[in-house]
Amino acid sequence: MLSTTRVRNLWLIAAILLLAAAIRIINVSTWPVWTDEGWSIWATTDHRTEVILDTLAHDRHPPLYFLALSAFRSLAGESRLALRFLSIAAGLLTVAAAFRLGADGFGKRAGLYAALLMAALPLAVYYSQEVRHYGWFTLFVTVSWLWFLRLLKSPRRTIWLAYVASLALALYTLYFAVLPFALQIVITLAAARFSNHKISIRYLFSAWLAAVVLYIPWLLVIVGIQWPTLTSGIGGFPGTLPATLANLPALAQLLLGTQAALPLALLALGTWHILHQPSLSRWTLLLAGLGLFILMFLLSLRFELLSGRTLVYLTPPLVVVCGYGLSLMNISYAQNEAEKESPRSAQFLPFPRMRGKGLGDRGSAFTLLLAATYIIVTLAAPAIIQPRIDSDQAAALLTADYSPGDLVVLETGWDDNAFAYEIGRLLPDAEIIRTITRADIYSNEKDLLPALALQLQSHRRVWIVQWLQAPQIMNALEAGTESFHRVLSQDLAVNEDYRQRFGDSTIHIVLYEKPDLSQQGWQFADVFNLRDALAPAAAHPGDTLHIDLWWSALKPPPLDYSVGVFVLDSSGAVRAEHNAPPADQPTTHWQVNDLQFDRHTVTLPVDLPSGKYQLVVNVYWYGDNQPLLSDGQPYATIGEIEVQ
Repeated sequence: MLSTTRVRNLWLIAAILLLAAAIRIINVSTWPVWTDEGWSIWATTDHRTEVILDTLAHDRHPPLYFLALSAFRSLAGESRLALRFLSIAAGLLTVAAAFRLGADGFGKRAGLYAALLMAALPLAVYYSQEVRHYGWFTLFVTVSWLWFLRLLKSPRRTIWLAYVASLALALYTLYFAVLPFALQIVITLAAARFSNHKISIRYLFSAWLAAVVLYIPWLLVIVGIQWPTLTSGIGGFPGTLPATLANLPALAQLLLGTQAALPLALLALGTWHILHQPSLSRWTLLLAGLGLFILMFLLSLRFELLSGRTLVYLTPPLVVVCGYGLSLMNISYAQNEAEKESPRSAQFLPFPRMRGKGLGDRGSAFTLLLAATYIIVTLAAPAIIQPRIDSDQAAALLTADYSPGDLVVLETGWDDNAFAYEIGRLLPDAEIIRTITRADIYSNEKDLLPALALQLQSHRRVWIVQWLQAPQIMNALEAGTESFHRVLSQDLAVNEDYRQRFGDSTIHIVLYEKPDLSQQGWQFADVFNLRDALAPAAAHPGDTLHIDLWWSALKPPPLDYSVGVFVLDSSGAVRAEHNAPPADQPTTHWQVNDLQFDRHTVTLPVDLPSGKYQLVVNVYWYGDNQPLLSDGQPYATIGEIEVQ
């Protein structure tokens, strides 16, 4: 039968995990993917294993997460929540692992505090919500520390297998796994020199050998393909911080949140006690967090390794030491624990010797209040770990005026995959072309036009979404290439973070259209000639249809005319319509023979029966509503729509 204390601890860790899940899941679907997330989605769109492995081999990442993402997408779908769920699950498991790591090293209370801090720590939360592998890496490294300490303390075959698996999984997730791996080797060698852990050390050496053997297939890829890319480092990549003393406050806030003062104080308190009450497991946890951070800082003086994504795996051991520091603030509990270890150890506590149940309760209440205040303030003022461009808003603007069959060309620089996902999410059937794969992002040195010539020739409407990248295709269409005309355009301001980081302040969303002026068209009285009309051939009930008309004036129009577009059934009854003057300028301003664009949007009734419907146009003056005749009729039939 479970003891009361154990039941209480189970309820507490369950409550902490529920809090962590709520923090990570609520609103996770509301923000767009960014550059790296878009790349993850692109790299796993083709679900063939050999294709994904080849893509990863020619990049700078191991394949484990991406293979899992591809498989999960085929089951869960393409929503933002589905794509981010693997990271969310890893984040929750990491909170649980932080509890277990803290409980093993410092006691259950320290483990619970560590899990509570981990549940809300901004850096850990963010990488539990990104379509990237850093959340997985954090989990596997944390678990490797857990099994490493257990194997060192009590070697068993099941622990050995778990440790080997955690090392191999970490190595197959991110190359930074070599740092905790190397540190574990150093700690083991030190333990062999200064303590009696002979059996454990044999287990550990065999575990390392097994992990390396499991990694040999990908090690061959690293040596044969990836080595030049990997040795270039991450300097200059967005989010990388130089290793300078001036950046230490920023790094502290990155690792421990914008409210870093409390975690830093707890980290200092926990570190102080570890130094005065040393043990192998406690020293290991201190080195796994603070020690590795110092090492990475020193290495970054040469290689530039410091960024949120490369430091997040340090957060579990850091919060474990913070949790230990928080547990020491419970006066009676800390004194009792110290006295259990050594009658002299209590002298290292920062509080006077005090006893009494009531005081102990007050100490516990104070620490809980302190932790709760930190979490509430942290959640109320969330940190921006990774700025992202508003690709979702750009996609929404494009979608509002998109017609089936339109071509979408992206000249959006490094964020092209993010734009492609957000547009594809709203328009799953859209044909989207990313041009950065062929372009020099900042110049026109590589001519893109020949590569897109066939697509431009075969489409009547082409959307250009442009940001940051040199606008080659946009400039070509602007100049009238393939007889395209700019017909619609919208500008979307880029958020301040992206503007400062990249210098381009505007996303341009432009529609170019190619009218067919070779046909005879439809004449209305002796005033207007409808030169061309673009309308969908098929639709569904409830669809919104964009009908684009191209006009010219045969003589100066005497009045400001309006245009009506109607959907008629077989009996001639109007089932949908749109009436409005041409949007660009009143007809009295039209010059003879100038080409004028005129878009009308018609929404079909949701209960419209399937069948074929006529699409007709008339021209009238609002003063008397009398239509101008076309071939003796009050309207001209410009096409037919099949409602399916």
